[in-house]
Amino acid sequence: MSTDRPPIPRAWLPIALGIALMLGTYLGRGLDRDEPIWNVQGPAFLPTGQVLSSVLDRIDRMYVDPVDRSRLTEVAIDAILEELDPHSYWFSAEELAAMGRRGRRKAEKKTLSDGSVVYESELRTIPYDLGMPAEEQQRLTALIDSLVEDVDAPPRVTRVIREQVIEAGKPIVPGLLSKMATLVEEMPSRPDQDEDDRIRLNFIHEALRDITGYETTFVVSEAMGGTQERIKSGLKQWFAWYDRKYKRFDGLEEAGDPLMDDPDLAPKTKEEMREYNRALREQMEEERSRKNG
Repeated sequence: MSTDRPPIPRAWLPIALGIALMLGTYLGRGLDRDEPIWNVQGPAFLPTGQVLSSVLDRIDRMYVDPVDRSRLTEVAIDAILEELDPHSYWFSAEELAAMGRRGRRKAEKKTLSDGSVVYESELRTIPYDLGMPAEEQQRLTALIDSLVEDVDAPPRVTRVIREQVIEAGKPIVPGLLSKMATLVEEMPSRPDQDEDDRIRLNFIHEALRDITGYETTFVVSEAMGGTQERIKSGLKQWFAWYDRKYKRFDGLEEAGDPLMDDPDLAPKTKEEMREYNRALREQMEEERSRKNG
């Protein structure tokens, strides 16, 4: 679901139910009278597709206070989709227009306390590419859930799932990032699963790395040579990669060049220097091949 739209307040649900009850009572009272209650046939006699519109029309005309019809429609649609399954999403026309960039934001360049210069973006839910069939979205989401479901699964099981995730390639990246953001958001509420959640984040990190060829400062824990600053930044760096690289990404040809497209981004750590030199060599080889070709 788009993060640009504020979450539907649960307070709307009892309000909507109260309105529905009020209308039901009103209609029930009207059954004893000869005059029609509705200008058209009552909801019970309308085609299913017209019931919601008919109820909203009546609320719009009769409710004592002004109502936000669009907001009530969002509440109804979200409730319907929530009843179906956790993988279905709906976006309003305004959201689709605003999502012309498919959830991309402006990444910020930051300097960490150890001198490393990185790009970071906000962790958030990212929609799948526009036009992807709902069935494919559900398949990829289920595949991601399988990837992180059992951290104690034997390697022969996780290897198969991991290969399927990597084989999915670019289309699965938004789903992986969304799962990453969801895990980070839920971690404070379940400290007893902190270690397992870090492993789940690492599963996602490794899958993203293998799909994109990109690397961030994320590691599972400080025991593996990281700091809390670099670990948290490493997650945000993945979302910066999405904001800066995803649209034109088409395989691994862009891998290893996080520093090349910004002349002001000087490598600070040994790892960044190695990445910089490798990207520089690849660029020189490409130019040489172009000249010779």
